[in-house]
Amino acid sequence: MHAASRPYLRVGAALPVLPGEAGSGATRLRVAAVPGALPLALVLAALATACAGAESKADAPTVAEVRPACGDNTSTTPVTVRGTLPAKPEISLSSPGSSTLDTTYRAWVGDVELTGVKWDSATQLTAVVPAGLAAGTYGVRVQGPFGAEGSKDAAFQVREGRCPVETAVLAMVDPTAAPATLGVGQDITVTATVQNYGLAAARGVAAAIVSAPAGFTVKTVPGAPQDVPSGQARTFSWTYTATAPGGGVFVIGASGTAADTSLPVEAPSASTNAVLVSLGAFLTASTLVAPLRATVGQLVTVVLTVTNHAAAAAVATPAIAVSGPVTAGTTPSARSIPGGTSLVFLWTYTASAAGTATFTASVSGPDPGTGATVTVLTAPADVPVQGPPGLAATLAIPASIELGDFTVTMLVDNSGGAGAADVADLVPDPPSVDAGSTASAVLKSGPTVSPPTVTPPVAVAGQPAIAFAWVFTATVSGELSLSSIARGKDANSGAAVASPAASSGKAQVLLPKVGGTVSGLIGSGLVLHNGSDSLPVSANGPYTFPTRVESGGSYAVTVATQPSGPSQTCTVANASGAVGAANVTNVNVTCVTSSFTIGGAVSGFSGSGLVLHNGSDVLPIRANGAYTFPTRVLSGGTFAVTVASQPVLSSLTCTVSNGGGMVGAANVTNVNVTCATSTVAVGGRVSGLVGAGLVLHNGTDSLPISANGSYTFPSRVARGGTYAVTVANQPTAPSQTCTVASATGTAGTKDVTNVNVSCLVTSQPP
Repeated sequence: MHAASRPYLRVGAALPVLPGEAGSGATRLRVAAVPGALPLALVLAALATACAGAESKADAPTVAEVRPACGDNTSTTPVTVRGTLPAKPEISLSSPGSSTLDTTYRAWVGDVELTGVKWDSATQLTAVVPAGLAAGTYGVRVQGPFGAEGSKDAAFQVREGRCPVETAVLAMVDPTAAPATLGVGQDITVTATVQNYGLAAARGVAAAIVSAPAGFTVKTVPGAPQDVPSGQARTFSWTYTATAPGGGVFVIGASGTAADTSLPVEAPSASTNAVLVSLGAFLTASTLVAPLRATVGQLVTVVLTVTNHAAAAAVATPAIAVSGPVTAGTTPSARSIPGGTSLVFLWTYTASAAGTATFTASVSGPDPGTGATVTVLTAPADVPVQGPPGLAATLAIPASIELGDFTVTMLVDNSGGAGAADVADLVPDPPSVDAGSTASAVLKSGPTVSPPTVTPPVAVAGQPAIAFAWVFTATVSGELSLSSIARGKDANSGAAVASPAASSGKAQVLLPKVGGTVSGLIGSGLVLHNGSDSLPVSANGPYTFPTRVESGGSYAVTVATQPSGPSQTCTVANASGAVGAANVTNVNVTCVTSSFTIGGAVSGFSGSGLVLHNGSDVLPIRANGAYTFPTRVLSGGTFAVTVASQPVLSSLTCTVSNGGGMVGAANVTNVNVTCATSTVAVGGRVSGLVGAGLVLHNGTDSLPISANGSYTFPSRVARGGTYAVTVANQPTAPSQTCTVASATGTAGTKDVTNVNVSCLVTSQPP
């Protein structure tokens, strides 16, 4: 407290609770001797009342949400900030006309200050996000008239282009009641603008007065519902008539139907500025109660602002009617209010049990003109009182854990009784390994939270639990248990709350396992072996031996049985070693299909020119004996051996036995080739024969012919040998002359069938 350069008394009282000690940033108090000023005792009493029981942390605003939570950086974005937003009464005794309720707020998105910041009520601000911000996610920070600040991380997203809101999203903008002060019988106009921040139109939007202060009757209402296209707004207005002194706020809501989904959409309700209705021209009063919702044990402050509209001073006697679960603290006394000035009267209460507290403040004073006592009532104010919140956490890990990464989950809910306060800024401690664990694990990442759109999450009584998840890495086998605590704050009072320690229970981190990957396997019957384990493997991919190995133990993996059908050879890489603190995963098995030779034996061959064929292989044969084709054939493949070329300058013909088949699990050695001398028949056709006694001759063969048609000599001619067919005896009776066509030649690989004989009748002498 210090003397000012000019004499006045000014008290700035913090809302929603009483201010801190004199001289703090939340309280301004200056006292000087002023002619006609209040007695010093009264000043000190006012100071004591203003300072009693207050905590500076109650002056700090909080940010619960920003709507819309996204904006296009190419244009400005009107936003509504909701939270706890206290105002500050300021009373000047030396300058009565300067008494005000300071609602000056500033707000920032990241480091960029918002424009058009307007305090709508103790729970709502409106402002405009400037264009041109870089795309990204930003925190939102507000600063109240006390100088204290509140913020919310990741509360607003800036995008290049439209935000991903596919349906209609309604918000109430600038609800206003004017004039703010009026007399009984006067009219007041209530207006509200409904903004559609979504990408779809809202159909049939209708606004409604959710609640109006006592002492008002409706005179006119808005017309028919209106459609609100995407990005546009519509304004609704009502006219009310004041019928009794008092005042309060009008609460307005709006709803419609999203054009894209046909589902209902609603704008969160919002309050207008407070209005005051006076009985006449003497006293008017209004009440502000904070907080709007309280937790058992929390301080509740009632601020009654009284204005003397007369020219002369009047003694104002405050009164209040209270019902519900609260206990009284400070109570103001009667005070003289100079003409044309206002004074603030303060009551404090402590919430004592769950329920609803109702406060109806009033003021009485003698009318300077008539001397009659005038009593002005204010509108009742309800404050829901909630039982304290109670965090409950459940921590879970798998019952059996492999060495390596595993997931730890925590479910957190608000287990407080009915009406328990919300728990805001919910953050759990990272789980820690309990002292009795023989296993070891280290935190790898997390936590992640579900739903991830809530940052920080809020635990609401009676709502589904919030899930957190961490990834840990198990490094040592044995018994493992983890524990953690969930922490947050009472959304009403800001008091810290925590859950009892949550334990995961005991789990077993399993011993290391030995395995790897099999590749190239197409056969069947593969069996791997390690220690006493025999592991049949039927397909490519990862494998693991069933018996685990203690850290420090050894392993030696072998192929006990190679695959067959087709036959394969499998080899093991990294087959042996010592087991460490992690699973062995690199004992890899590679299988290759076996290949075999194709061959047999050649017999009876002489000369040259014999060539055998199999697939793309061409194999010349030089002599009798074993032979093998140069190209091997995979197991399961086929072979087909043929004689590509028979021996030349020889009468031999070579044939193949066991020439075709499928390769199994051994070399094929029985494709045998046998060569033998080859002969051909010699013959042709006889035509024109009518006589008898025709005899043909070839080599040593003499062949009588008795009729026309085909003939063949009985003796065959070796391949490469020659033949010469002649007529040994011409036919008689009648006498004929037979001639031979193609009579001579060399035998080839086919029978000779073109040695044709033509007979003609010989002319008889006269």
